Amino acid sequence: MSALVNKAYDMSNLIAFNQNGLEVASFVDIKKVLIQRARALYGSDIDISDASVDGQWINEQALLINNILQVLNSMYASLEPSVAKGTALDILASFSNISRKSATASVCNVDITNTSTTDKKLSISKDTKFVDKNGLTWSIDQTRISYSLNANNAYDIDFKPNEAVIIPLVCDDLGPTSIYANTISGFMEINNDFADLEVTQPDVGTKGTYNESDESLRARRSNSAANESTTVLEGIQGALISNSAIVDAKAINHTEATADGLIAAHTVEVIVRRRYQNADSDQATLDGLDKIIADIVH
Repeated sequence: MSALVNKAYDMSNLIAFNQNGLEVASFVDIKKVLIQRARALYGSDIDISDASVDGQWINEQALLINNILQVLNSMYASLEPSVAKGTALDILASFSNISRKSATASVCNVDITNTSTTDKKLSISKDTKFVDKNGLTWSIDQTRISYSLNANNAYDIDFKPNEAVIIPLVCDDLGPTSIYANTISGFMEINNDFADLEVTQPDVGTKGTYNESDESLRARRSNSAANESTTVLEGIQGALISNSAIVDAKAINHTEATADGLIAAHTVEVIVRRRYQNADSDQATLDGLDKIIADIVH
């Protein structure tokens, strides 16, 4: 392995694109280059200490250039799924038809029992709120309730004496809200119609979830293409992408030979964008990728 050598920076190579990808100079190196330029222009005896005006100006310019280069570096890093975060990762995942799972709310069922001795036929508004012991509000789950809305956006429900009517609820707050048995304590607002109705929650509910994490989305992006592919080419691409040494992959089926004769008819061509490695391990990486690709395709 070759010895480490400090890179000599000047104004022409503070940012560069090479076999290792995008490389940018550090703040310290940027400041050194600016000091060198100042001394070349104004003489080696110029006062560039932090206490001088020139020194403070050089420091501010170095900070400005460093911030710009770091933004570019972050943008470049966001092109790689293993590093990309947030919206940038969402965009990359969408290329594989994968989208981030949104946050969900906790759900449960409550029993509403008519404690009187007579039937109660009530119209329960779809906007009726329930409250739990922690002060959180819950709404009727429109996606799970078995009753149909009437013209007044309410549910016509017949409450028989001492019989429980099951109503599905969903928390008004997204995320994994705890919903142990007997957490829901009743209606948020009590009116005369609800006077003889008792609300209980005998069973544990199902917790909601937060927005899917970057780590989970990366894993699904890597695995889903191969596992859910509908064609051989999609399967090859998915298997290649799932390998940590490969960033992106494209498989092309050539039904006819190419005009230059380099690719024969009925040949699968594989194009990959690999992760950049240090120069010392570059050839070993290439040799290893050749075997990985050959094993997947064949």
